[in-house]
Amino acid sequence: MASTEAKRFFALREGKVSDSQQKAVVYGFLGLLIIYVVIRGVVGALWRPLWYDELYTLTIASQANLHDWWRAVQSGFDSAPPAFYLVERAALHVTRHTELNLRLPSILAFPVTLVSIFIYARRRTGDIAALLCAMSLLPTLLFNIYTIEGRAYSMVIACMAVALVCYQRIGTRGWAVLFGLALVAAELLHYFAVFAMIPFWIAEGVMVLRTRRFRWGVWLPLVCAMVPLIVFFPMLLRIKANYGPHVFARPVFIAIEGYYAAYFLLNRNRLGIALVLLAIAAVIRSALIARDAEHAERTSVEETALLVSLVALPCIMFVPLKFMGGILLNRYALVATLGVAVGMAMAFSNAGRKGIVIYGLLVVSVAGLGERSFWLRPEHYSFSPYFSATSASALGGMKKVIEDAGRTTSPIVVSDCLLQAQFVYYFEPKLTDRMVYLLDPERELRVTKADTSSRTQLLFSKFFPLKVANFSAFTSNHEEFLFYRGALDWNTRVFLENGYSMELLGAQEGYGAVYLVKTTKGAPR
Repeated sequence: MASTEAKRFFALREGKVSDSQQKAVVYGFLGLLIIYVVIRGVVGALWRPLWYDELYTLTIASQANLHDWWRAVQSGFDSAPPAFYLVERAALHVTRHTELNLRLPSILAFPVTLVSIFIYARRRTGDIAALLCAMSLLPTLLFNIYTIEGRAYSMVIACMAVALVCYQRIGTRGWAVLFGLALVAAELLHYFAVFAMIPFWIAEGVMVLRTRRFRWGVWLPLVCAMVPLIVFFPMLLRIKANYGPHVFARPVFIAIEGYYAAYFLLNRNRLGIALVLLAIAAVIRSALIARDAEHAERTSVEETALLVSLVALPCIMFVPLKFMGGILLNRYALVATLGVAVGMAMAFSNAGRKGIVIYGLLVVSVAGLGERSFWLRPEHYSFSPYFSATSASALGGMKKVIEDAGRTTSPIVVSDCLLQAQFVYYFEPKLTDRMVYLLDPERELRVTKADTSSRTQLLFSKFFPLKVANFSAFTSNHEEFLFYRGALDWNTRVFLENGYSMELLGAQEGYGAVYLVKTTKGAPR
């Protein structure tokens, strides 16, 4: 079937088929793409171990009853609204595989994003370029990480993609209602979805300034989308209080340069910036060259403002988050990927048939190479969550480093809070019962300029079987202990500053190192 579709596609490219045949070919490819991404998502979900953030999701969603579930939600150790955990709680009962169940909502959300972006881009670029625009989401962070993650990001972006389609057709009551439902759903899934709505506010503000017309069908849904944030605002304040004023990932404008490169899995930040500038230029050019009435309708000033602000969303978010003292991670502005993808499709479609051919070759080759890499070695696929064991073999390698160190009765201090949670979930209790994370917000703050790890482990340990201990109390009561040093580590510097000796017992690149730490009698603690 795939070969038949390919022959039709090349015939289509050469202009040898009718409009109806063209649509049949494009829709056939889109259907195959949807089937593929679901299969790929399931395979990826089964291969990849749950990492720290997903264990947060699992801990809350899997509480024994709704009373315990609500207590965990209200504790504020995780940052999502209650509705997200209800979705995940329902998903946990679908199959026997916890990893797949937890990620299933994200996996199923991605085809919604694909179809929505295809529908949205089709009006701006035509069928073929719209299909390629949808395909261009495959070599992105959204598909390679967050579609296979038990968090809300993929679902939020699906909601925002649906909202884009609705806004493009907002003239009737049905589209206005669906627009509002998509925005409310996004905000119910993640508090930061409110920032993804900023481009719609900007676009509609441009509409008011240009036409002096107030469209209730847009403004009312935008206002209604704020209701979940208002209702759960006390809970949001509790989360902020839990993590205090020294939380990690404070907004730094220079860091935004790397966001765009990360979104499209590029090694150089400048390439990411180049993509953004090309996308913005294409969107603006389409608005400037609009002459006939049909084209002008497709490239309205409001939609131009919407797409430009969507692409620039990380920069836009920087200002309020800097003022409010919040955090800014690239995943919080991941919806900008949609704007860049549409802008790129417009850039190549503006160049005519040759431009679309070049665009097609580029998208197919880049996506194809990435997918080939995944299927050849899915367990060792390079695009995975940071600072975590990304495969069963990685977990096995880390476990072996620890076990080879011997001293089977000594406590094991784990430097990396993210890894400790994975160890506790995947290793047997006889090993993890010896593991402990040392808490000392003041020392951690001095070394790393943040105290998030100490605060998160303390909060998380109330609902997840982590062992934590006060740094000073633990080192006073133990003359020696094993120390597993992972990627996140503020302990080593403190050990050395306090005069503790560190003897390397074993290490393996990529799997960490184990030391025997001996406290010096009388050393300051």
